[in-house]
Amino acid sequence: ARTVRKYNGSLILGTQSANDFFASDISQSILENTGWLLMLKQKKESVELLASSKKLAFNDGQIALVHSL
Repeated sequence: ARTVRKYNGSLILGTQSANDFFASDISQSILENTGWLLMLKQKKESVELLASSKKLAFNDGQIALVHSL
């Protein structure tokens, strides 16, 4: 992912759960180097887990927005 970004390339990844990006150091590095993060509908429990664990920096408005999807 770093090499792709270095050469102004694009990389698109999809997963069913944002928690998948915290399964390994490599996948976490990919998430940390993204320019954009697009989230679609998530289970309420998944969003709450991400927010409470501070893995992703969500404010209250963003949490409410994801819940409204």
